[in-house]
Amino acid sequence: MENQKSLVLLSSKVMISEEDRLNPVFLTVHFLLTSNRGNLNREAVTKKFIDDLVSNQDRFACLPMYVDMERLLTGDYDNLTHLYNRMTKKFETEQFGSLINFYEETDEEGVTSLYAEARFPKRELDACMRLVDLYQQGRLRVSVEIRYNPAHSFRKDGVLFIDAHEDNA
Repeated sequence: MENQKSLVLLSSKVMISEEDRLNPVFLTVHFLLTSNRGNLNREAVTKKFIDDLVSNQDRFACLPMYVDMERLLTGDYDNLTHLYNRMTKKFETEQFGSLINFYEETDEEGVTSLYAEARFPKRELDACMRLVDLYQQGRLRVSVEIRYNPAHSFRKDGVLFIDAHEDNA
């Protein structure tokens, strides 16, 4: 992929239902990842991008999720980071959970949103309880990275849109 860039998006809506909490094996969390409406950073994806990802989600099955486990477990929520080491140019977070399902919803205004279902193993019960704690405080968030080729993106009304293309995921 030439001229590859990345865009980091922060979830703006998180849902954990009572049914999700009762699963004996996994804690399931639903995250709103992005939509075809520009966010505060004036970034978005197209409906075609969302449609393409949802219809080809087998390429992203079990996409790993990572966490600053030490700070999560100690309840140091204000200092959770991606633990990026500038010297090694690597992230030092631990894998905890994965995305298993992408789906879309279109609201009455015609905005299409991309959601993902994440599962976290209850074998790591303390970490799951910390996620529930963050959720109850309204502070549970996830960031996702979209890698894209600028040749397959465009600007409209000052918003950068990432379009469907094999270089964009």
